[in-house]
Amino acid sequence: MIHTPKAPALGLLLEQPIFETHNINVTKGDRFASATDPINFEQFRETIDKFKIEQIYEALRDEEEKTDT
Repeated sequence: MIHTPKAPALGLLLEQPIFETHNINVTKGDRFASATDPINFEQFRETIDKFKIEQIYEALRDEEEKTDT
């Protein structure tokens, strides 16, 4: 029997949360919706991508080199 992890701990990244149901409820005017506007991260795409490259990907690369993984 060989232990195989389902996902590697190093490099596991939540790319983007999805608020589809929330956005549908907000657009329909659902009284339980907690916001008036749908949640959309596309307006921040450039900032998000820059952060991922500079902060996350560089840290992962450094860790992989350091631990030889």
